[in-house]
Amino acid sequence: MFEAKVKGKSDQELEDIVNHPKDYQPEFLSAAIEEIKSRGVKIDTSKTEFVIAEEQQAKVDSAQRWKTPENLHPTIRLASNLIFASLILWIIRTFFAQSSVNINGLSDDGLFSGLVVIALAYAIRLGISWIRVVLLVFMIFGLLLEVFFVPFYIDHAPIAGVLELLQTLVQVYALVLLFQKPARQWYKENQGSFSS
Repeated sequence: MFEAKVKGKSDQELEDIVNHPKDYQPEFLSAAIEEIKSRGVKIDTSKTEFVIAEEQQAKVDSAQRWKTPENLHPTIRLASNLIFASLILWIIRTFFAQSSVNINGLSDDGLFSGLVVIALAYAIRLGISWIRVVLLVFMIFGLLLEVFFVPFYIDHAPIAGVLELLQTLVQVYALVLLFQKPARQWYKENQGSFSS
């Protein structure tokens, strides 16, 4: 792609390019280095090659950060799936509650809560260990609210009440899985890899 551009550059221009690697795209720098080598010009390109390698490694590291670890313990993967499933239950429950009781369905607060649940489930799937504590704190506050919501829904919208209870049980089970020995052991063994 950049080969034609660098062919038209003088030896001095190519030397300026490789001496200022931060000013250029890695692909352009690679093309410049190849052109220098093909001309047989004696220019030290080692620093530029190092910069290119660093940038390529940073891209790989960045892409890997957002992928599920290959060795993620099945218990942790199951917990993540259960959190996603609880979100589906929440959406269904919201529509039942909305049709049975005069409650606004997916309000801005509800959408924000849904996005938080998605983020938590995804962070669990990435193997981020501290997210378990965040989920535990949310669960404690959520259980305090359930004391009021479940009886209300069961009285006014029984299907929504059952779904609310089921959603809570699914989330509690997911949380229990995350603190059981297999998950704790996996987090301990992989602490440096996925904790940030």
